[in-house]
Amino acid sequence: MEILSTLVELVEFLSIPAFIYFWWKKRKARLAAGENYQNDPDYQLNSKIKRKIGIAFVVTFIILAVMAPSGDERLLNTLEGEDKTFYDTKFNTYIAEGKTEDDAKKLAIGDVRNKREEEKKAKEAEEKKLAEEKAAQEKLAAEQKAEQEKLAAEQKAEQEKLAAEQKKVQEEQEKIAKAREKIAGWEQSGKLKYQYLSNGSVNVILTERADYKLHGASEGDKLELLTHDEHERNALTLASQSMMLVQAVKEAEIQANNFEIHLRGDTIDGEGYKSVGDVMICEISGNKNWKRNDYYEFYNSTSRFWMIDGL
Repeated sequence: MEILSTLVELVEFLSIPAFIYFWWKKRKARLAAGENYQNDPDYQLNSKIKRKIGIAFVVTFIILAVMAPSGDERLLNTLEGEDKTFYDTKFNTYIAEGKTEDDAKKLAIGDVRNKREEEKKAKEAEEKKLAEEKAAQEKLAAEQKAEQEKLAAEQKAEQEKLAAEQKKVQEEQEKIAKAREKIAGWEQSGKLKYQYLSNGSVNVILTERADYKLHGASEGDKLELLTHDEHERNALTLASQSMMLVQAVKEAEIQANNFEIHLRGDTIDGEGYKSVGDVMICEISGNKNWKRNDYYEFYNSTSRFWMIDGL
């Protein structure tokens, strides 16, 4: 049987190039014979040989199809290793149970197929499990990374907030130090004096030369000042200067019970005698607050505002 199968396979293998060769010869004879090619002996010979070769190919193909081993036989021929050992064990078991050799072979091959199917399913299940575990690990890693990034962002934001607060405190301390440096200069020059009261509080007395300038004012305020008469302009400029003096003391964080401000300038008495004296005196309580640089609100918050006659 094996020799016959080999011989048939050889015939089928050789028939393919032979068929092509005689197809080419037949075509060549047809072209050479012209219109009456069907009566040409060379054409008829090559056509006959080609037909026989084609028949031989079809016949050998059918024979090989009939002689081809079944699916079970093909599987049995490929068994090796553990599968071959498993098959032999099952085959011998079925023979021992009284099965015929053909039945034992079919049953054993069926068991091999079932074993392979179960192994395939187990492998797919394991691959699915590993894929799910990998996905879970990747998800966990992504969540941990996101949490770490969130924590890092929160820490950075907290550090930036702390740095901003520290910078604000530092700027405030520098502002206070600068204000106290100014206050120290006023104290040394006698412009600032303290009056300590029996209840432990202190009054602040400020003395400065009147400059009749509008302090803490915008360009709009300065233009508006021109619309007032001279007396109102003097009152507003002196109030703004007093406000700046009081604000400087407050910025130095000196807790005062009351502020008394003396602004001095050139004066002439009734006899024409010229001297330097107070041209304005105002008082304001230490607990009074006003919008920074708002001299109108400061003026309205004073408890006393006196100006020399003629201003």
